Amino acid sequence: MKKHSFGNKYIISLLLAMTLLITACQSKNFLNFTTYFNTFYNADRLMKEAEEEFDFQKEKKRIQPKVIAPQTNIPEIDNAEGNMAPTFLSDIIVSKAVRQSVEVKLDSILIKGSKILAKSAKSDYIERTLYLMAKTYFYKEEWIPAQIKCSELIDLHPTGDLSPDAHLLMSFTLLLQKKYLSGKTMLSRTVDVAWLKNRYDILTKAFNMEAEMALLENDLEGAVRPYFQAITQSSDNKIKAIWQCEMAHILFRMGKFERAKNAYAKVMEFSPDYVTEYESKLYYASCLIRLNDNYNAEKILNKLDNDGKFTEWKDYVFAQRMLATRLAKDSLELPIMERKADSLYPSSQAKNAYYFEKGVEEYMNSEYISARKSIAIARFTPKQIAVPASKLFDFLNHWELAQKTINLNKLMIEKENNTNNENEKTITLDTNNTVNQIIIDENTKEQIANNNNQTNLNEVKSEQNQENQVKIIDNTKDKITISENNLKSSEKQVKQINQKFVKFNVDDPHRDLSAPQDTIQITDTDVLKAEMAKSYFSLARLHYNIGNKDSANYYYHQAAMEAPLTSEVSAHYLYVYSTSVRDTNEQKADSILDLIVATQPKTEHGRAAMAELGYTAAFIMDTATALYNSGFDLMKHEEYEFAIKQFNKVYTNYPQNLDYAPKSLYSVGFIFEQKLLNYDSAYYYYQKLIEEYPNSIYAKELELPVKYLALIKSGEPIPDELKERKVKQYHANREILTAPIDSSLLLTPKKDSDGFEWKDLKDPKKLLNKVKKGVQDNINKIDDFDKIKNQLLEQVDPEKLVPKLEDFVPGEKVEKDTTNKQLIIPPEPKK
Repeated sequence: MKKHSFGNKYIISLLLAMTLLITACQSKNFLNFTTYFNTFYNADRLMKEAEEEFDFQKEKKRIQPKVIAPQTNIPEIDNAEGNMAPTFLSDIIVSKAVRQSVEVKLDSILIKGSKILAKSAKSDYIERTLYLMAKTYFYKEEWIPAQIKCSELIDLHPTGDLSPDAHLLMSFTLLLQKKYLSGKTMLSRTVDVAWLKNRYDILTKAFNMEAEMALLENDLEGAVRPYFQAITQSSDNKIKAIWQCEMAHILFRMGKFERAKNAYAKVMEFSPDYVTEYESKLYYASCLIRLNDNYNAEKILNKLDNDGKFTEWKDYVFAQRMLATRLAKDSLELPIMERKADSLYPSSQAKNAYYFEKGVEEYMNSEYISARKSIAIARFTPKQIAVPASKLFDFLNHWELAQKTINLNKLMIEKENNTNNENEKTITLDTNNTVNQIIIDENTKEQIANNNNQTNLNEVKSEQNQENQVKIIDNTKDKITISENNLKSSEKQVKQINQKFVKFNVDDPHRDLSAPQDTIQITDTDVLKAEMAKSYFSLARLHYNIGNKDSANYYYHQAAMEAPLTSEVSAHYLYVYSTSVRDTNEQKADSILDLIVATQPKTEHGRAAMAELGYTAAFIMDTATALYNSGFDLMKHEEYEFAIKQFNKVYTNYPQNLDYAPKSLYSVGFIFEQKLLNYDSAYYYYQKLIEEYPNSIYAKELELPVKYLALIKSGEPIPDELKERKVKQYHANREILTAPIDSSLLLTPKKDSDGFEWKDLKDPKKLLNKVKKGVQDNINKIDDFDKIKNQLLEQVDPEKLVPKLEDFVPGEKVEKDTTNKQLIIPPEPKK
């Protein structure tokens, strides 16, 4: 019986133990235990390994002072990111190259996290799993999945321990998607949650991000306002020192050195750590240097330099001393200090930031060569400085290459001209750094060489427009040439035959006219000019991207001027030039579009220009009228090089047009004479006008002046008809004023044929009779009309009668006798 009771107790105990075990297995603690060791532990370990791989934790824990520099005040350089994320956002992005080695680990974290969410939805690790997955998506640059996971974490655990981190990460994802308004709203919520959880690290990042967003919108006060509020509300002196230093950094970067100095001074009123203390003192001294207080700045720098705990940061102090030497304009000491810095601190970011400021100053002074050397060093700095430095270096590097190409092409063109134009005289003009090269015909060469006094053909005084006084000069490296071949180039497409360039002037009047006219063979000079135009266009794009709009317009103009009009790229250059000047001169832009339509109507840019000008698709602007009008518009806007091209095109393509061909030659001469003050070139075109169109009104107007100038140039005597004519002055006979008056002439009354004299005007009767007599004479003349009519009709030969008689006597029909050829006169009309 006892054995049986013992067996029952054993069974009951065993069942109770099994029940407790099953209950324990189903408890939450056991779920957390299995979740952590089976899945979450591995996921968390992989995340730590991944973050260590791309050194993310080292970036979060700052162990060196910040390297900062003032902005350049050039928006295109300060905002060098363009369509990319701003610098302060790109700092938190992990590039694909960095995460490539841990890509598998990141994918494994997502798999394990999905397993936890599916099988352990009631465990305590859901919050941390969601955050791990959100960070993983963020590192993989998948912003929307990261935003979703952060949103899920915030919905499930709005006041959890990781809620501030989730809010901040979600703010980052919104800002990186350029949802700036939503991102700013989420940053505001992040600040509220971080205050609730006393997460000062999250508050610092949120304030920093709010400040950067305000600076992105040029709102300085909005950038420092969050720090003011945070410092007022916080009771932690250490974190207040960090925030005060961050606020001072913002003022320093914006160039507000007086306010920054005061902000750095307040840092020591709190309890800064040694990094924050060093930053505040260092940049406080930098502000004093920029405010010309070198004495007090040097005292602070000496203390920092001699402080043992700051020994590893001596390069920061040396960089500030180089800054003081540079601002003091000490040209002897500065190179020595720079060589010393390069030797002692070859990889110092503080030294590189100094070179960034120096390079920007040299760039602003147009010292591009030396600026390029300084900016090349400045690229190895934190992203906030490295991004604008890289853009400026890219500009300076390409600028130098383009300048070398242009100078080389100029030398080659000059050599080509000296080789091929031995029997030609080159006349150049220098106006606004532009040289127009006109090739003079051999017949006029000796005449022009005999006299270079630049006589004004239309008696224009040489004192006018002294600033643009023309001189006959040689080509130099600072001048750009346009040959006559370019001025008169045909609008037909250039074709290369067997890729050989034949030295053949298409506008030479002595060329073989039997040669085929549907192809134009270009010279080596044209190829060099095309390359030079390409370099000018590259310079224009560089200046436009860097914010130098005026320089961009100048180089666009130079590119369009150098490119042969037979080339399709010429239309591209002109179109971009038109777009660039449209904001300041819309009418000039339309004139340039007219030039594109005139020269390249069938190209892509030609069709675009026609569409902007409102031309129909069937319109082709190739008439002499359209070309002349285009040249005239360009002349009005002082685009004389393009105007000369258009006028020469009228004469070249439409020489039989007697309305516009002579007018175009006259206009070219007018530009050289009145606008460019190149009287020899004007004489050449005027003489050409008289020779080829002697009967035009323009030739007749210029015939005597040109003939007069030709005689002066040749030294021949001037005939009387060309000499200045003097008008004999008329002198009035004043003797009549002193001669005695003949009183008999005044006393003798004068009468008309009817005996009516002046005194009869006072007698009404005689005056009325005089009027009656005049009326009666007119009536008598009317009565004699019938007699005169009959006499006239008797003298008319009916066979030779051209007008019909009913034209003289309207309303009556005239019948013609066909038998005896006699004219039947109708009865007279009743009076």
